[in-house]
Amino acid sequence: MNLPLDRVYRIKSGGAASLLREDAGGVGELVFGMLYNPWSALVQLVASLVILATVDWRLLSGALVLIPLVYFSHKTWISRIRPIHRDIRKQRQDIDSHATEVFGGMRVVRAFDRGRTESDRSSLANHLMARQELFAWWWARAVELLWEVLLPTASAGLLFYGGWQVVEGRLTLGDLMMFLIYVVMLLEPLAVLANTATSLQSGLAGLDRVLDLMAEPLEAPTTPDAVTIDRATFRGRVELRDVSFKYPTSEEWVLRDIDLVAEPGQMVALVGPSGAGKTTLCNLVARFYDPVQGQVLLDGVDLRQIDVGSFRRLLGIVEQEVFLFDGTIADNIAYSKRHATPAEIRRAAEVANAAEFIDRLEHGYDTLIGERGVKLSGGQRQRLAIARAVLADPGILILDEATSNLDTESERLIQHSLGELMRGRTTFVIAHRLSTIAHADRIAVIEGGRIIETGTHEELMAASGRYRQMVRIQTGLERPGAETVNGHPVPEVAHPHVAARSG
Repeated sequence: MNLPLDRVYRIKSGGAASLLREDAGGVGELVFGMLYNPWSALVQLVASLVILATVDWRLLSGALVLIPLVYFSHKTWISRIRPIHRDIRKQRQDIDSHATEVFGGMRVVRAFDRGRTESDRSSLANHLMARQELFAWWWARAVELLWEVLLPTASAGLLFYGGWQVVEGRLTLGDLMMFLIYVVMLLEPLAVLANTATSLQSGLAGLDRVLDLMAEPLEAPTTPDAVTIDRATFRGRVELRDVSFKYPTSEEWVLRDIDLVAEPGQMVALVGPSGAGKTTLCNLVARFYDPVQGQVLLDGVDLRQIDVGSFRRLLGIVEQEVFLFDGTIADNIAYSKRHATPAEIRRAAEVANAAEFIDRLEHGYDTLIGERGVKLSGGQRQRLAIARAVLADPGILILDEATSNLDTESERLIQHSLGELMRGRTTFVIAHRLSTIAHADRIAVIEGGRIIETGTHEELMAASGRYRQMVRIQTGLERPGAETVNGHPVPEVAHPHVAARSG
């Protein structure tokens, strides 16, 4: 939950499930495996050493030679076994990630008849993992074989030396028999400790991976002197000051030298081609990432100096790719507000123009929508996401193509609802349909990670720049890629054959 988003995306959902089930779950098995066997063996080992010391210290010295032998042999073996188990767990994580991804994209897999390909890929990965597991098994059996040879050899050596001491008269036969009994009691815990150390390597490999994950930096670390904000102290002025950003896994700058101010209650629209950096800018406002250079300020305070939990409670987001949980419609709307009442949930659905289709369902707000809302249409899912944001009553609202999956009539109704929702809230809107943001207080045109134009709709249309060209393209007054002179399109010369036919 606290990892940076880019790290979460690299783990993937199936990989996260594998980490939780196999690695973190293996830590529990590791703890239970260490609760009894090692400690009882250690107690028996110490007690046997004390008794053997009272019988004959020379025989005890011979028995103690086994301890460094056990240590060095296992150090060599374990140094080979644990990395193998780490590789096995990493391979299992990749297998789980791939299986989850294929299951989620089953429609695409079947549409392009790639079922056999995905099955073969999964079989190959499992085959490679099985070979690694077999390799680890052979190393573990080698340790057991070592002890099966070492224990009889040590017992025979001590028996030979003890018998010679009896013949010389330095040791009684009774002392020798008692010594041999306690030698067996000494060797048994050594064998238990050795086998336990071997069997625990898989769990220790999982523990290594869990500790590696826990050692990674947090998503948005909060300083000890962080400021806590609430609706009483919140005004809503958002400023991006000389902001530049690139993702941790890339050397390419996504945003460069961004300066943008949203006054309290203003609607700021972000427009531009795909990949220009609009969503990334909103991610910085939501503090999903921190800028590499520059500052994002809320009411004059750097977001890095604000407690991230209190800030997120003032935030509402509706994205183009809607995510809904497997549960009821009411559960998904109420996800943004704990202990929401049925009346509040219904009011949010009405504002989002979702109440009408919900009432037509057999079970209404108690209808189960399936994983990711698979039982609903794209437009219905988007309206539920808008209702979820309405219920949150945010101070800062981010709409990322919030009406992209709606038909014209639903979009018209929701635009009116969103107008009510945005009133009094600082709002960032990403839109490709420029007609939906003509009433914005400020429009920022982004291309290549830079803001190239800002102003109101009227100001940008009068400027005859990139925004005006985009509007003319969408309204059919200009074709994409047409040459312009002083902001006006150059008339297209038709192909001769086309001209002839049109004549």
